[in-house]
Amino acid sequence: MKWELIVFSEQVSDREAALELIRQVCQPDLSKTTRADLKAAEDFEEAVERLRKTDPDLAEAFTDAIASGVAAMLFRWSEGATMFISFVAKAISDHKREAAFFSRAVRLGSKRTEDRSDNGFSGPKPLPA
Repeated sequence: MKWELIVFSEQVSDREAALELIRQVCQPDLSKTTRADLKAAEDFEEAVERLRKTDPDLAEAFTDAIASGVAAMLFRWSEGATMFISFVAKAISDHKREAAFFSRAVRLGSKRTEDRSDNGFSGPKPLPA
């Protein structure tokens, strides 16, 4: 979960990445969500649930950080803010959509990190499963 949070945090401050992610997630139909996205979202939810059992305070801080990051991505640029109106009703009523947003951010961020030269972020790589 640390790696994912690092990658997600980078996406929050990257205008191009944030707007692309918002466009993808704010689709009226999530039928374009891949099985990999759904699996990643389920795995994420399970990891957070395990964390809730072992360290409820840390789990709350973690989910608050994600929610704050999502909000920052939505409000930081005007294009994202306009998409927020349609997104918010869906996101707050559907935790899977929020988890899908997070997993897509990590996937897109991981790809962008791999494609980037050494001039940018070079955080730790996740361990193989």
